[in-house]
Amino acid sequence: MGSENLFPYQFHGYEPGIFAEVYLPKKAKYQGKLYETLTNGFYLERVKTNFKEKREYISELLKKFSEVGDYSDQRIDSMESLYWGYSMYEVDGVFFNPKKGAIEERTQIIRLIFLPDIEKIEAMAPEVDYKVVRRLVKNFLRGDSVQRQAIVESNPKIGNYLVGWKADVGLFLIGYLIFELCERLKELNISERIPLEEEIWVSSFWNLEVNKIKINLKDT
Repeated sequence: MGSENLFPYQFHGYEPGIFAEVYLPKKAKYQGKLYETLTNGFYLERVKTNFKEKREYISELLKKFSEVGDYSDQRIDSMESLYWGYSMYEVDGVFFNPKKGAIEERTQIIRLIFLPDIEKIEAMAPEVDYKVVRRLVKNFLRGDSVQRQAIVESNPKIGNYLVGWKADVGLFLIGYLIFELCERLKELNISERIPLEEEIWVSSFWNLEVNKIKINLKDT
């Protein structure tokens, strides 16, 4: 059978990851900074420079975020790319404030998916079946601290890589993306007397699985 008769796509398998959303009021004055921050996030060297140049202020934001880990130049330099895209949508929200009552507000939601480099992880244990490796990654991301430590002890190379990757996701999400948004709110408060937002929410879901269907390059 010639290659021209073969279907060009093939199921690649599921990949476990982290799904996160950021919730903030939809306001026109936020959009420029929002687009700039999300776009610059694709360029790892810009993100690293941002972390170093604004270390004092970012550290203040991260003071109670213990899971982020070390914030040294060596740690920042070793960060890998982990952000590849985003989507945005808006919804009508109603929130209850004990002092002000029910508040209706247009809410902007930024949706992000973070996936560890599964092929790199599989290469760390070439003797292990790829299904077992993916299940290990899934169990690490969904497990508690005890389960994660057990994975580190039984599979130190993969476990320690995932520990660092998980911390980098938190550092990027809060230390870069949220910091830049908060900095914009501060700028608008100073220059235009726009009140600071009382809260910005970040949610994360750890049971994410992405099923990828890819072009089968061998048959095209």
